[in-house]
Amino acid sequence: MPPLITTMDKKRIFKITLIVLFVALGIWSKSILPYLIVLIILDSLRKNTCYPRILNFVKKHVGTKMVFVEWVLAILLATWLIAFAKNNFADVYTFHTSSMHQTLQVGDVLLVNKLVPGPRHNCNNVNNYVRSCGTSDLTYNNVIIFNYPEADTLLESRPTESYHYLRRLYGEDGVGIKDKSQLKHLEVDQRPRFVKRVFGLPGDSIKIDYGRVFANDKHIQFPQESIDRYLLSDEAIAFLKENNIEPYNEYVTERGTIWELMQKDYERLQELSEGIKPDLMLKNLPDPLVFPFNSHLLWNMHHMGPVYIPKKGDTVSLTPGNLDLYSRAIQVFEQNQLIITDEKVWLNGEPATHYTFKLNYYWVMGDNRPHSFDSRFWGFVPENHIIGKVEKIIFSRDINKKGWIYHRKNRFLKELN
Repeated sequence: MPPLITTMDKKRIFKITLIVLFVALGIWSKSILPYLIVLIILDSLRKNTCYPRILNFVKKHVGTKMVFVEWVLAILLATWLIAFAKNNFADVYTFHTSSMHQTLQVGDVLLVNKLVPGPRHNCNNVNNYVRSCGTSDLTYNNVIIFNYPEADTLLESRPTESYHYLRRLYGEDGVGIKDKSQLKHLEVDQRPRFVKRVFGLPGDSIKIDYGRVFANDKHIQFPQESIDRYLLSDEAIAFLKENNIEPYNEYVTERGTIWELMQKDYERLQELSEGIKPDLMLKNLPDPLVFPFNSHLLWNMHHMGPVYIPKKGDTVSLTPGNLDLYSRAIQVFEQNQLIITDEKVWLNGEPATHYTFKLNYYWVMGDNRPHSFDSRFWGFVPENHIIGKVEKIIFSRDINKKGWIYHRKNRFLKELN
């Protein structure tokens, strides 16, 4: 009795399974590479494949340079496969600022997982933007890499600084803009990359009270490696020095001695001494450089909110009270024309009283809070700006030895010992 499934049938079933998988991969990744592989597999199912004819044609016209052509094709295919993996699965980035110290060191090489929340496509056009299904959604305390939202416009004479921040700081004349030709406009994927930690998710109501962050009235804990400023008594300083605890920075002011300490050191000292307290700005003392740049709200970096973080599909009323919060998201991030007059709000040429958001938004902060330029100072991160979640440090700079350390184990964002 002959076998029910022959070896030839098994090969055919295997190839058909591959075809289905690569078609699914093409749909998921919005890429043509899996479809080209499908064509090759389909051709191999035929009795008379195209491969010999193509090979004979190339040999006839190329001749002795056949080896060269094969190497070129192999290099092109390898480059294409690497680009496909980088765009859809994972990539490597270098960290350049101190805003996440001590969690991350300047110069760290980071592995970024693009499957969380999923690879993005058409990020420069909000109307065509989509994100492939990822392995999971972003959540609180995830460390993410994203394109800086305020870098849509840069000043060519000061390309490493935030143009919008310079305008808020010095005004239009103080920035030194003589003509519009000095302004450079960048697409989303061309904007500089930032690394921060997620503290607010789409649909959350975020609030900062005495420096602590609350999302929907739930306290979001700071990581143990994060840094903040504290006023210390002489007794507290003596205790820290006895236990070989050094500050990240030290300041002597008219209010006393200020140390920048890690959260774990602050919590430890708080249990043992009353001579330490957070160095906070006064409540209701407005800071015009804090989002949304409205002094009437009386907000500063230690006291702000509540702020509702927009969620895709949510509808908000357009009122004088919330236009400062959402006008940039509506105009710049979601590419609408918004005109505000004394009597009405005009959206794309028509009077409007409500707006429905097209994107999800997030609230992020750096672990080195006194030295982090984050959502407190420029607002929301649109979903189409997010590249992926930082999974691990591949290489890290050892400040003491001035060398590089390879992380052989998956040590998730821990400071080096």
